Amino acid sequence: MPTITEVRRRVVRFAGGAAVVLVIWFVGMAAAALVVTPTVVVAFGDPGRLAGVDGDLLASGRGFLAMRTADDDTVKSLYQHGAWLVWPVLTAGCGRR
Repeated sequence: MPTITEVRRRVVRFAGGAAVVLVIWFVGMAAAALVVTPTVVVAFGDPGRLAGVDGDLLASGRGFLAMRTADDDTVKSLYQHGAWLVWPVLTAGCGRR
């Protein structure tokens, strides 16, 4: 029968592994937005500051903004306007044409 210490080690190891996977996912998606130059992005941050970026607004909510990009520099412009994370929309979800 496992002791309490062994169970805690397993839980901590699992939580640490899950945290590493999440960090890799978030960083990978942010890098993909810079490399892929998507046509639709979701930017996380203050929508009031991000709305000034050139592009078509698709949706906005508390802490996010979805928009169709106007040019190749839109992702960089979103970061300059205070976005703390920009993800590409790679499926036909909120960016349907």
